[in-house]
Amino acid sequence: MSQALKILSTRSQAGNLAVQDALSNQDVSLETLDLFKLSKIEDNTKFHERLEHITSFSWVIFTSSYSIQFFFEEVRDLQINRSQLRHLKFACIGEKTALTLLKYGYTTSFTPKRATAEELVQELINEQIITTKDKVLLPQSELARDIITNKLNSANISCCSLAIYQNKAVLYSSDFITEMFQKEFDWILFFSPSAVRYFYELVERYSLYELVTRTKFATIGSVTANAIIEHRGQVELIATEANIDTMCQEILQIKNSTREV
Repeated sequence: MSQALKILSTRSQAGNLAVQDALSNQDVSLETLDLFKLSKIEDNTKFHERLEHITSFSWVIFTSSYSIQFFFEEVRDLQINRSQLRHLKFACIGEKTALTLLKYGYTTSFTPKRATAEELVQELINEQIITTKDKVLLPQSELARDIITNKLNSANISCCSLAIYQNKAVLYSSDFITEMFQKEFDWILFFSPSAVRYFYELVERYSLYELVTRTKFATIGSVTANAIIEHRGQVELIATEANIDTMCQEILQIKNSTREV
């Protein structure tokens, strides 16, 4: 009888529910290591100023469900009437983000064919969905890349990018981390460059290099994979589609093909 596949997910407990669903009814042992917490930027003065003039913007671009959550928290806190948002068009990086937006009562005007920032901004420009007549608001993490802002500005499209939430590392005891990695996982799953960053901080702090070199890494996209490679890590699997279901299915396919051999 083959042993259960041991997987460590670097999502939060709440975010890990989707991973659990994707691996349900499989011979898998799943653990969670929440590497960072998200919180509102302490000084949101600049973003508040933009929200108070939200009618001057024609588009809002969301690159994660978290940016939607924090955006609408600020809208609520400033008591901005929904009628002031009626004219806006929304672009979302992927279907999951679009579904989050729908929960707040708004539909997405655009999602790219592939869920990457590069694809999103290129399609918006090439297909003239957003033009020089538009003004774009881009609420995002303080660690977010500048690619969307830079591409839009290079196309003479006004884009205001503002950090509205921040990442803070979750602190663990040495005993907890040592015990966790002595389980010798078959796979570690990464879903963002931020998770990679905080993971390698743990690796360095607790000298876990030997343990992690025996573990396969899987990522939900190429940007996260590149973050691992920058830390001289090796990525065994980049999901062919940037979603959890595909990532988990492809890991199981590798397991099954190995078993057959």
